[in-house]
Amino acid sequence: MQDVLEKCDFEPCTTREGYRLVVVRKKVAIACNLPKAFGEGNCEIEFSSLILKGLKIYDKAT
Repeated sequence: MQDVLEKCDFEPCTTREGYRLVVVRKKVAIACNLPKAFGEGNCEIEFSSLILKGLKIYDKAT
């Protein structure tokens, strides 16, 4: 069972290109467009666990 769970994990990494930040850990991936002066930002959170697989959370920051 542990082998099945580990295969679902994301590959950890962190990248930033301009105002776009992506942080990935084994169980969660967060992709953000960082807010700029007088602008909006947003983020998307995705989970890798079997129970939460496919669940995505979106948030918009002002």
